[in-house]
Amino acid sequence: MRTDITEKPSKGAVPNLMDKDSLFENICHELQSHPLLGTYYKDEKHLKDAVLRVIEKYDSANNLPLTARDTNLEGIKAFGRGKTPDIAIKFREERFIAIEVKYRNTSDWVLSRGIGQAVTYSVKYPYGIIFIRDSFDKDPSVSHDFDDEIKSSLMRNYRIKLIIRYNYGP
Repeated sequence: MRTDITEKPSKGAVPNLMDKDSLFENICHELQSHPLLGTYYKDEKHLKDAVLRVIEKYDSANNLPLTARDTNLEGIKAFGRGKTPDIAIKFREERFIAIEVKYRNTSDWVLSRGIGQAVTYSVKYPYGIIFIRDSFDKDPSVSHDFDDEIKSSLMRNYRIKLIIRYNYGP
């Protein structure tokens, strides 16, 4: 189901129509390719701040009615506990994207934890992003047994995009 949205026009400009799926893909592309996110970060907090800055710059450059914030206000209650995404994006004051930011330096549980959290948020957010900055050197062109299947399943079943940035290249 596509829902057309109108970008906030600059003065004198005619508004452009963009659907939410395209906006989501554009934000994912920005996170996948932005040079700021290809640098080394010492911890998850600094990485989360950088992801938020990239989204805010994208929003500002495209004059969109997005609200992105590092927040504890946009969570959900599940299984007796409150769950909150690392970053919540609203579009015109409606929940739009929940983002989990993970920094992997030693733990192999980062991916599983990020997926579990993002699936939980998918109950209230129409889109999700799991952004992982892996501190290990790995050639991203080398795929493992089920990498593509896991990414496809997350997108198809939950509209969650898994983005992993490695030390190798951008």
